[in-house]
Amino acid sequence: MLLLRLHKRLPMPPKKLLMLLRLKLKLLRLPVTRLLLMLLRRKLNLGHTLGHAFETAFRLPHGQAVANGLFYETQIACFLKICSPDFWKKKRVVLQQNFEIIKEFDEEQIVALCQSDKKNISRKISLMLPDGRFGVRETFLNAEELNGLLKRCYLNRETTISILV
Repeated sequence: MLLLRLHKRLPMPPKKLLMLLRLKLKLLRLPVTRLLLMLLRRKLNLGHTLGHAFETAFRLPHGQAVANGLFYETQIACFLKICSPDFWKKKRVVLQQNFEIIKEFDEEQIVALCQSDKKNISRKISLMLPDGRFGVRETFLNAEELNGLLKRCYLNRETTISILV
């Protein structure tokens, strides 16, 4: 609760907030330090759930895989109305201009790889989705829901570019 209140009220970079929070917790000797840091760290996983699946499936470098994860997770956020279509369009252009985006993949294989992610809870796949307002929203989907959303992404792939793997 303290972490969420601080993050919403203090207009500062997460790294600085984390540094200040570590100092405060050290001074107070709170036993919940690890839990609070873990909660803040989860926010930094934007693009990583699908990114790690792409990294494994296509043997991509980590950065390129996370960029692909961010591409598809932002599109999913748009489908779920977590961010606006305008936000998705802007991010899509930036990602396409700077990274090779995977055009074709086996949705079931990607979902299966996502199911082994350590951030998942109760057989639900954890995705950190951008909200379009400099924040993220943790969203939990079952395998069928994620598979359906990835299939929707597939129908919109004319907006992507191919990569030869």
